[in-house]
Parts: sequence; C-alpha cells; structure tokens
Amino acid sequence: IRIPTTESEITAWANDVGYEMIFAGPLKNYIKEGDTVIAISSSGNSPNVIKAVELAKEYKASVIGVTGFDGGLLNKMADAKIVVKSEKGAYEL
Repeated sequence: IRIPTTESEITAWANDVGYEMIFAGPLKNYIKEGDTVIAISSSGNSPNVIKAVELAKEYKASVIGVTGFDGGLLNKMADAKIVVKSEKGAYEL
C-alpha cells in the first residue's frame, strides 16, 4: 500500500511529535505483518526513514532500501539493498 499523507499531516507529525516520526507515525496505522516497505534515503541515515524501518522490522515486514553514497544505516537494516555508490555529499549526481 501507499500511505496517504498530506503536507498538513507531515507538518502535524513534525510539530506535535517530532520530525523523526513523519513516516513511522502514519505507517503504524497501515502496516501489517509480512508487508514490504520501500525506504529511500540519499545518505541512508535519515532519522525519519530509519524510524519507519525500525517500525517495519517490529512488524516483520521486508524492507527494500534505496540509498546513495555508502548506503549508511539503511543499507545495513534493509533486506534487499539498492546502493547507488557516489561521492558523499554529491546529491546532484
């Protein structure tokens, strides 16, 4: 499933709970055991993405991680990994 979020919902999570919960908060309302989560982070270390992956792991969901640079923490946590090796900080590539 694709989690239906709006800018208003993301802003509410960020302001009321914390920016690190903008993906995990809504995900908790939809995730079921055995689901698959696709997580995307250039650095692989974005706290908001990592929190969502941690939640996915609690539900025994498979995680597909898509990262850049060296893959970061997400690359270590993901079950399937896509890493676009690139120079750290080179977001424009």
